[in-house]
Amino acid sequence: VRQLFEPLVASEEPAGRLAGAARAAAPVFGSPADGGVSEDASFAVLHGLYWLTLNLAADRPLALVVDDLHWVDVPSLRFLAYLAHRLEEQPVLLAVGLRSAEPGADAALIADIAADALATHVRPSPLSVAAVAELARERLGETPEPAFASACHEATGGNPHLLHELLKTLAAEGVPPSAGEAGAVRELGSRAIARTVLVRLARLSPDAAAAARAVAVLGEGAEVAAVAGLAGLDEDAVAAAGRELTRAEILRPEVQLGFVHPLVGDAVYGDLAAGERELMHARAVEVLRALDA
Repeated sequence: VRQLFEPLVASEEPAGRLAGAARAAAPVFGSPADGGVSEDASFAVLHGLYWLTLNLAADRPLALVVDDLHWVDVPSLRFLAYLAHRLEEQPVLLAVGLRSAEPGADAALIADIAADALATHVRPSPLSVAAVAELARERLGETPEPAFASACHEATGGNPHLLHELLKTLAAEGVPPSAGEAGAVRELGSRAIARTVLVRLARLSPDAAAAARAVAVLGEGAEVAAVAGLAGLDEDAVAAAGRELTRAEILRPEVQLGFVHPLVGDAVYGDLAAGERELMHARAVEVLRALDA
């Protein structure tokens, strides 16, 4: 909330913006030495922030843009939920970005905002090869050859964030977007995407991380029983971990376990230390033999 409003409140005519019922929001923008506002924002503060929003929208329509709703602090989430339910016929757009797979600060408040009757949900489709080519041209400074653009599309599945990471790495390495460099895309793509995948995996439960490593060692189409044996979990725990990994877009939603994209599997597998990898492969042999694979 401070990031949204503080620059406006601190600029011209702050008194007018915090006038009337909005005055109750003033403690939000005070210094900690002045007492500030507690983690449990009172109804008066929430109502004051609501009227601050309307004061800002009095002259012209107002857009409030909140990226990564799942990382917003709980008091700010409480205000956004309060605001979302009171926007009908107001010249205010509240636009929020949300990764549904991310564990949020308060799942109930996030669901309350997303489920509002006025909410419109937009789920972008994967980028096309043509869109990938256009972004590659902007990032790399020249039009990519079709084989190179196709390799970038295949390596990222059209995911904009993964493509951004890939193009950033390609630019840093000075790789020209020619057909002859298409083979380098997979190698560099694995390195570029690894950090994103591993950060996402680190936010999940220990069972999910263990299951993901087991699938990486066993390979595509791993059976639940084999993953359970290698990860040291029971099959119910693997099933629960599979659901968690599917929501996080790491595994595909299929009975036989596999990664949503080979580069995601490469990232998980590459994070294993050499000794750990060797031990897991040896254990995998024992598990598969016990299952008459």
